Amino acid sequence: NNLNSLPQSIGDLAQLEFLDISANNLPHLPESIGNLKNLKDFRCQGNRIRNIPKKLAGWTSISIVQFSNNEVEYIPDEVLRGWSSTVRSISFGRNRLTEIPESIGLLTKCFAFTVIENAIEKIPGEIGYMENLAALNISENKIGSIPEEIGKCRRLAVLYASNNKLTSVPSSLGRLKHLQGVYVSRNPIQ
Repeated sequence: NNLNSLPQSIGDLAQLEFLDISANNLPHLPESIGNLKNLKDFRCQGNRIRNIPKKLAGWTSISIVQFSNNEVEYIPDEVLRGWSSTVRSISFGRNRLTEIPESIGLLTKCFAFTVIENAIEKIPGEIGYMENLAALNISENKIGSIPEEIGKCRRLAVLYASNNKLTSVPSSLGRLKHLQGVYVSRNPIQ
């Protein structure tokens, strides 16, 4: 499809649980989309979305969020707070993010978090509060270090951190009993 916009009336679909608007030409989302209280799975890859409406915090049933291949520059704290009790998988890969908000630590149910190919320089220590995190993909960014708090993510099974600016890996990874893979190629590790 080649949709350029979504109607405001999309917010009236009170029972909608799944919405895939991927591979269109959408530059923004209508504020009313935040009214979809029963939405569980949202896919919006391959558009031109730059701003995430704060009203998406209203998605109190959301489990899967995919915003890959857009132009997103910032994830509002309010949105992550709104998703904190339900979201299980988030992908913001291939966007224009320069930071991950500290509110990431509120995502205690999240098991997969992907921000591959952005311009992120720092991972906040609050990531340690993501107690169910099993897969973290932070490859192809500008990250100089991974906080020791990553060692609190007891269920972490795989860490993708290739092609960054890492000079070391945190020693706390050694405490993770479920860790099966650590990918840190193409980093200036000493």
